[in-house]
Amino acid sequence: MIDRNRLQKLFMELVEVDSESGKEAKMAQRLKEELTALGAKPYEDNAGEQLGTEAGNVIARFEGDKEQPPIILSAHMDTVKPGIGKKAVVDGDVIKSEGDTVLGADDAAGIAAILEAIQTVHERGESHPPIEVVFTAYEEGGLNGSRHLDYQTLSAKEAYIFDSGGSVGSLVVEAPGQDKYKFKIIGKSAHAGISPEEGVNAIKVAGEIISELELGRVDDQTTLNIGVIKGGEATNVICPLVEMDGEARSRDENRLAKLTEHVQEVAQRVCDDYGAELDFDARRLYSAYNFSKDDDVVQRAVTAIEKTNLEPRFEATGGGSDANIFNANGIRTINLGMGYQKVHTTEEFIPIKDLENSAMLAYHLIVV
Repeated sequence: MIDRNRLQKLFMELVEVDSESGKEAKMAQRLKEELTALGAKPYEDNAGEQLGTEAGNVIARFEGDKEQPPIILSAHMDTVKPGIGKKAVVDGDVIKSEGDTVLGADDAAGIAAILEAIQTVHERGESHPPIEVVFTAYEEGGLNGSRHLDYQTLSAKEAYIFDSGGSVGSLVVEAPGQDKYKFKIIGKSAHAGISPEEGVNAIKVAGEIISELELGRVDDQTTLNIGVIKGGEATNVICPLVEMDGEARSRDENRLAKLTEHVQEVAQRVCDDYGAELDFDARRLYSAYNFSKDDDVVQRAVTAIEKTNLEPRFEATGGGSDANIFNANGIRTINLGMGYQKVHTTEEFIPIKDLENSAMLAYHLIVV
């Protein structure tokens, strides 16, 4: 049903639009042109102004059968670094990057699939529900665009995001919440050779905290990590300050809350034992979501996947996506596999068949 040549051409053109996170102005403009050509009146919200970046989220609506509940189709506009000067090349049955950049199939493939599906539906004159398209800004590195989206402007309560690294046909029905931690351990400086007894070594305190925490996989749904540690300036000074950044994730909200409480308790107790001060901040980045196979949003995706002649595969992930933010704002959302591989590396590629299947899947989501 889809035009494979048109889809591949659009994808390769989108790949070559520079759109590193925070610098998506060119991509936003191109997508507004594409959406306008399809008959919509797209607009760009003020998320970019709030974030201090080049572009906001691009939103468009397509009228449909008002007897059917509206749906949202979404993908993100940005890519990770290195993403300037990308060039897509066909190599056999895959599309890959020509040089020392990422390909950017994450998530130009999702964008191309959505646009091709909408165009195909219109060309075929298919009846469809009202469609809201949301192309988010600055998803990589914090889900920033979706955080600053005004959800009151959206009418749909069901969404499908094309942004999972799984194979086409997979759907993420469970995803974790994440808490981000900032530790500031304040010790006391002293000369390391003359009067070490007078100091409180913040590095030693930090080491004790880390050794008491169960880093890595805590259980089958929960992980904990300290990823950044900074402190010290000279070997002859007892280090007076260490800063650490960490995170915890869990698909169980109760476990996540208890783990965050435990992390703070451990850090405070160790600091108290050594006479150090603790400044600890825990911030919720996003909440977990969990769908059963019987949920309507899942069943619609399953039907569309089967009509694409694929096998539905239900997945639980350890990563977050815009789907977490949409769900937290009352829009029942799942993330769909795109088939791209080795994402966020210069070896990123996508099989052409997966690109085509993604567009077919988007089409069947619309006309299911």
